[in-house]
Amino acid sequence: MNDTVRHNPPQAEWQGRALETSDGTGTGAILRAALAVPIKRTPRFGFKAIVTTDGFIMADFTDSMGVKHMHAFVGAVSDVVENFKALADHLSLTDEERQAMYRVVSGWIARDYRRENNRPADLFTTEEK
Repeated sequence: MNDTVRHNPPQAEWQGRALETSDGTGTGAILRAALAVPIKRTPRFGFKAIVTTDGFIMADFTDSMGVKHMHAFVGAVSDVVENFKALADHLSLTDEERQAMYRVVSGWIARDYRRENNRPADLFTTEEK
């Protein structure tokens, strides 16, 4: 997983609102990583994550002391999904904005080992993996 800083400032209005509202939370840290928002402060997640065979998200992580941890535990996919659904509800996002946010978060996943081909899937669908 590459933790190289990329410069992708938020473009859509929902992104700024979601980042501001979730700042200082795990959900906010995930969103910053998924949007590849440059951030020097710690703690922070890397710009890509994986899903383990048992449904947990792992990502590189830099702790508050600046120590990097490879493949650190982020949380269960189900918990991350619920947190982002709750954020979308809290922000009263439109269906289009909600789907855009879900695509961004799903795009953070580089590999999904629950799937036969290990390719990432939309985390927010209920279809069988």
